Amino acid sequence: MASSVSPKELIYKATESPDTFVFGDLRDIKCVKSLDPNSELSSLLNLFCFGTYGDHKNPSFPSLSAAQLRKLRQLTIISACEYRHHIPYDVLLKSLDLTSLRELEDLIIDLIYADAIVGKLDQQKRMLVVESAIARDFKQDDLPNLKTDLDSWSDRVNSSLEKLASNVTKATSLRAEWAENRIRISDNQNNINSKLQQEDNKMDVDSNMDVDDQLEIYLDDNGEPLLLPRPSISTSASGEKGRRNPLRVLQKGRKSGK
Repeated sequence: MASSVSPKELIYKATESPDTFVFGDLRDIKCVKSLDPNSELSSLLNLFCFGTYGDHKNPSFPSLSAAQLRKLRQLTIISACEYRHHIPYDVLLKSLDLTSLRELEDLIIDLIYADAIVGKLDQQKRMLVVESAIARDFKQDDLPNLKTDLDSWSDRVNSSLEKLASNVTKATSLRAEWAENRIRISDNQNNINSKLQQEDNKMDVDSNMDVDDQLEIYLDDNGEPLLLPRPSISTSASGEKGRRNPLRVLQKGRKSGK
């Protein structure tokens, strides 16, 4: 089909199509590749492949139709999105030689619907906010610059990956240290609790022994119970300690159960 169509028809159809923003396939068509590089048609195609709206005023280019002017303005917006993520309306209006804000927004909205750019209009700040945009055609002469850009991007990615790996290693080490500390703290707490429990048990035993030593029940002559204080400790002449018999304190008493 393409062989039966003239290069001029192919080029004008592509440059006026509202959905075509890349022209590399068109340039590879045999009849288009055979054009004189200095011809008007080749210049026109190069304008839409690599140029912007301001370039069309050069007398080397043919006059453009309304559809072509609109397409060239949209291509200029795409080029602006390649380098900036926040583009003021005033910058676009100037580069597109427009005065109508409505016309500018219509151009941008059509690009968004065509998936040529991903972004939104910030009407309050009068700005186009760009997330991404399609890539336009590039010249063979631009390949070294493209390689430089890709190498720079690759270096940044590798640097980010190295930092990420380092952070992961640090996080893993900190987590292991935290787990060890948690186990050590738990063991220390268990030891403390065990010692406290042993102390409590010892105090309970001592308390029971003190009660047994301090209270002895005696009955008087009438059978009434008497509570006597803990027997006092006496020291013999030889230095030996002994208990004073409570019966000597209460001579008339008798111990219960006897």
